[in-house]
Amino acid sequence: MKELPKHIRRDIYKEFLFKDFIYLFRTHFKLLKEDSVGGPNKRVLYTWEDTQYQQFMIKTLQKLEPRFYQPKEFILEEGEEVNEQIYVTSGSYSIGFQERNQKYFHVKLEKKTIVGGYENLFGYESEFYFKALNFLEGYGLRKSNMKPIMDKFPDFHRQIQSYMVNFYYKIIREPML
Repeated sequence: MKELPKHIRRDIYKEFLFKDFIYLFRTHFKLLKEDSVGGPNKRVLYTWEDTQYQQFMIKTLQKLEPRFYQPKEFILEEGEEVNEQIYVTSGSYSIGFQERNQKYFHVKLEKKTIVGGYENLFGYESEFYFKALNFLEGYGLRKSNMKPIMDKFPDFHRQIQSYMVNFYYKIIREPML
């Protein structure tokens, strides 16, 4: 694949292998850069034409691993160390907590969401239970594979961290509390 011209390789990832994934998680990978025309306070979106963004995306896509969960199978358990984040591409799951040996599930999410992203990026244990409600498919990105990519692209790392903090607090934590 490395022998192919960059634009062909880019199109194979973008338009063929991961087209659906990129579409589902377009807001997660919506990254901004300073606009050279508009001045220092003006920011515009990176595109696949930007070499840095293209390298980041291809490296990230290359590290994704398929994940499958059966109905009622736990994806994460409360207090569990989180070593990967799961990009959910189909199916649904619920989020819950345990009180007095009883588990309560309150939030239901489905495709286009990320399980364990916040915990994985910041090195936290899972605060809640995540359980598949039906057959769930997705892609996992291990912390050990993600860290070198994030270290190489610190600006993207900061933006993705910001996105994951907002997602976690607004979509998961606030409704659970």
